[in-house]
Amino acid sequence: MRHWYVGGVMVLFAALGLSSATHAQEAVKLEYKLKPGTELRYKTEGTLTQKLSTPQGDIEGGATITATSRLIVAEVDPETGIMLIGELTSFNMDIKMTTPQGEQTRTQKQIQAKAFRVDSTGKAVEREAAANEEEGRPRQLLQLMRNQLDKKTLDHTPLPTAAIVLGQEWKSELGLPLMGSSVPCKAVTTLSEIKDVEGARCALIKSELSTAETAGLGMPNMDISGQAEMLFDIERGMSLEKNTRLTMKPDAPGIEGEMTMETVDKLESVRVMPEDEAARFAELIRGLDSALTELHKNEIDKAIEHLDKLRTSAVEEDWKKGLEQTLTMAKQMRQFAAGPAGFAPGEEEKELGPADKLMKAAETAAKSGNWKEAASKYAELAEKHPDHELVPMALSEAASIYEQKLNDRKAAAEIRRKLIAMQEEKAASDPMQTYRLAKSYADAGDLEKAVEAYRRVAASDSKDVPARTRMLAQYRAAGLLEKMGRAEEALKAYRAMENIAADDDYSKKIKENARKKAAELAAEQAE
Repeated sequence: MRHWYVGGVMVLFAALGLSSATHAQEAVKLEYKLKPGTELRYKTEGTLTQKLSTPQGDIEGGATITATSRLIVAEVDPETGIMLIGELTSFNMDIKMTTPQGEQTRTQKQIQAKAFRVDSTGKAVEREAAANEEEGRPRQLLQLMRNQLDKKTLDHTPLPTAAIVLGQEWKSELGLPLMGSSVPCKAVTTLSEIKDVEGARCALIKSELSTAETAGLGMPNMDISGQAEMLFDIERGMSLEKNTRLTMKPDAPGIEGEMTMETVDKLESVRVMPEDEAARFAELIRGLDSALTELHKNEIDKAIEHLDKLRTSAVEEDWKKGLEQTLTMAKQMRQFAAGPAGFAPGEEEKELGPADKLMKAAETAAKSGNWKEAASKYAELAEKHPDHELVPMALSEAASIYEQKLNDRKAAAEIRRKLIAMQEEKAASDPMQTYRLAKSYADAGDLEKAVEAYRRVAASDSKDVPARTRMLAQYRAAGLLEKMGRAEEALKAYRAMENIAADDDYSKKIKENARKKAAELAAEQAE
C-alpha cells in the first residue's frame, strides 16, 4: 500500500490485477527480491469523498488524486536481505469542497524524497529514536513530522515470513498515515489466488483492514474499515498492481458522517540502471537515509546540514525539489524542538566547539579527497582534546585513512594501538565500550581478542546493552570463528543465538541468518 499525507488528507494508494489461469494449490514463498540499481515507477489515481456534520456546520465534497512514484534500490544487505530504498513521489490533488465558510476549490501539489529500509516481507526497519526528548507538545509535533517522513511498509500489509498455501491467512499491523499521524491499523490477509498474468506467475493477496485508534494531536478517533488487494509477481518479487478502499468514520461527540478513499496503483516500468547512474543514486539515498536517522535521534542541526548538501549535489531537478521539501520539514522540526519560543528570525546556529571544528575540518578534507589533511585533523583532535567523546571516532577514521588511502600500515597500526588502549580502559566500566573494543581488535587483526570481547557483550546482562547489540555481538563472534577455520566452535556460536531474545525486526533477521549459517556448517561437517 503506497501512502502519503498531503494537506491534511490521508493518501493511501493501491491496485488490483485481473485475469487468468489459476494454479493448483501449492505452498509458495512470497518475498521481495529487488536488486541494487533497480528502478520501479508507479502511477496512482484515486478519489476522496467526504460528507461530515460538525458543530461548525456541514462539510461535503472531495478530491481527485494523481501521483507518480520512483523507487530506487540503493543496496541490499547480503547477510540480512534488508533493502535500502529511495523514493521520490510527486502528487497532485484537485479539491472541491463545500464548508461552513463557503465553496473551496484549490489544487495542491507536492514532491517529496524519502529513504527507508525494509526486509524481504516489505516491513520497514525502525529507526533509532531520540532517548532524551522532554514530554509535551514539542515532542508530539516532532513525532508527527517524523511519521510523515517515514514508511511502515513498502507496498501493502507485510508479506508472510514462511511459505503459505491458498486460503491461508496471516495477521499483521501497519501504520496508517491519517492527518499527519501514524494510526495503528490491523490487517487480516489471505492468499486468494495464484494465476498467470501476461506470462508472469502472480499471487492475488486480499486484506481486511480495521482500526479504532486515535489519530492524535487533537484529531478525533477514527473508526476505519476497508479492503486492499495486491497482485504480486512471485518470480520477480515485486508488486504489480494494488487497489484499496477505505471508509473512515469520526468517533467523537458532535461529528457524524464518513470519508471514503479509493485508490489504484499500477507499476508502469522497471529498469536496471547503468552502473554510474546506480552508484550516484546509491550515494544520494544513503545520505538521505542517514539524515532521516539523524532527525529521529533529534540531531536536527546535523540533519539539516546533511540535507542541504544532498540537495545541492543532486543532479536531477525533481530530486532537488524533493530534497528541498524534506529540508523544509527538518527546519520546521528545529523550531518545534526549540520549544514555545522557537528560533528568532535570522538567529545564527550555535558556534561549534574546538573539537567539533576539527572534526568538521577533517570530514570536509576527506570528502574532497585530501586524505593527508583529513588524517592530520583527526590526529590533532585526539591530541588536543584527548577526553572528548569524538576522539574514538577520530582515531578510527584516521587509522582507516592511513591503511586504505595512504597505504601506511605502520601508522594505522600505531593509531589503532592508541585507540585500543583507550577503549580497554573505558570498557572496564562501560559494557558498550567492549563492543566497540571488539571491532577495534578485529580491525587490528587480533581476531582472538575480538571473539573474546564480542562474547562478553553477548553474555552481558547489563541494562545498558540492548538485545540487538548482544545479538550482533554473538553473530560477529561466530563469523570470526568461521573465518579463523574453527567451524565446530562457529556452529555452536550460531546455535547459541537462539537463547538471545530478538526484540526487533533486525535482530530477528540476524537470528534467521544464523540458523542458515548453522545449517550450512552442519551440512559441511556431515559430508
